[in-house]
Amino acid sequence: MAKGALGVYYGGENRGLAQVIQRGQDPYLSSMLRIAQQEKADKEKAQEKAELKKEKDEEKLWSSIENVGDLYYAHEGYKVKKLNEIVDLYSNGDVDLIGARKQLLELSAQASKSRALGSQLSEAVNLAEKDKRIDQSAYEGYLRKTLVTDDWTNEGYEFDANGFYANQAAAEKIIKESETVKAVLDNLGESVMTTVSNKDLGGLPSTMVGKITMTEVVNAKDAFEVVVDKNGVASFRLKDESKLPPLFYDNIIADDAMRVVIVKNLNKRNPNRTTPYTRDEMIEEAQNLMLMYSGKKTYTQDVETDIKNKPQYRTTTTTTTTDKDKDKVAFTNFYDNLVSGDMDLAQDASDYMLPNKVGSEVKLNMAILNSISSDNELNRLLDINNIKNKDREIGNNLRLIGTDVTDGNVSLVIRYEGESKGGSWRRKGWLPKDSDFLIPIPKNVSRAAIANLYALIRDRKQLDYGGIGEVGAERQQVSPTNLNKGEANQGGQIPDIETLNLLKD
Repeated sequence: MAKGALGVYYGGENRGLAQVIQRGQDPYLSSMLRIAQQEKADKEKAQEKAELKKEKDEEKLWSSIENVGDLYYAHEGYKVKKLNEIVDLYSNGDVDLIGARKQLLELSAQASKSRALGSQLSEAVNLAEKDKRIDQSAYEGYLRKTLVTDDWTNEGYEFDANGFYANQAAAEKIIKESETVKAVLDNLGESVMTTVSNKDLGGLPSTMVGKITMTEVVNAKDAFEVVVDKNGVASFRLKDESKLPPLFYDNIIADDAMRVVIVKNLNKRNPNRTTPYTRDEMIEEAQNLMLMYSGKKTYTQDVETDIKNKPQYRTTTTTTTTDKDKDKVAFTNFYDNLVSGDMDLAQDASDYMLPNKVGSEVKLNMAILNSISSDNELNRLLDINNIKNKDREIGNNLRLIGTDVTDGNVSLVIRYEGESKGGSWRRKGWLPKDSDFLIPIPKNVSRAAIANLYALIRDRKQLDYGGIGEVGAERQQVSPTNLNKGEANQGGQIPDIETLNLLKD
């Protein structure tokens, strides 16, 4: 019997090794094969078990992701960024399921804080509606921007509804000059008259109590005259500024809103000033303002210089002004400011686009977005996924939720609110529901494209754009006869041709 390298010879017959093993003719090799087969089956079973566990862990992770509450809408970008970071860490094996869920719990706590800040903002805006000194649109725009730019995730961060007073440039947009000065006159006059009538100094501001005599207050009464309008409403005017004791003026210039107005006017007349204003300069300016709004202007402001700095506000002489004329001027101001590149003008136009009440949010579609700028994140995403009919795919599911102004360049923040497109284990797909996109507005954007956007915003807010040049002026309500008929604009449709022709001219 001869034995070869790859076979066993029995009676001259050569049989293959596998055949010998399969017939059980070599018990050792047969046992080894069974062990190898069992190890392979165990390995496959373990792999299947691991894959099943991974799938279950991914479901648990996704469930935790879904449990993260919504943030204040201006913070949603932060939430998306953090979720992507957590998912990437988990996918790369840098954290396990427990670690990922711990980070999601922290994000949930931040979401609660974010919503609380949003509620505080709304409460502050509602409270400010009672204060005639505050420009509501500018105030709300400032607060919204602050909540986005501030480090609100910091443990010690607290919402400050009056923080704008520390920013002179921001405060000048928010505080109305005429209303502020008139409020000071009325409050001061009423305080003096009430104190004299009641013979009680306790009704004066706390900073004056114990520092001023009744005789001084009685003399201060002669500083004012009372004017009663046709509705029987009384207001106070300054008749003789010399009759007011110095302590009254110290109290006036200490008022936050009045201080903003005083510094604004001093800055206009002293554009190259780098040193702080003195107490005497502040008091003199307060007197000037109070006399001016009492009908006795004591100085002449260089209006021509201001007009040259803002050429879009040059005055024109007209005999009559129709609603259409007002619409055209309002849109021209809006368009010019939007593309000016000037930070203050661009910010003012940007603030106008924010909702001013529930139901004033603007919905858009791809046609309007692409007319403004086809080079945008959403368009590129649709191209990557070979979407041909973009209008049909997106529909009227885009909502303008905010704006961004960087170096004078304005961008729209758009949220997609339709159903998620595509699919993956995250269930979000390539176009998740409630995903946000930044749409830059180029400096050379056409008037026609902005006319579409402006008409939609104006009709939803029912407010014409006023412009930053109108000091202390409120934006005007849109005339009902000018408002587009029907509900078409709620869905991002192009406004009627008459309105667009008017605005584009």
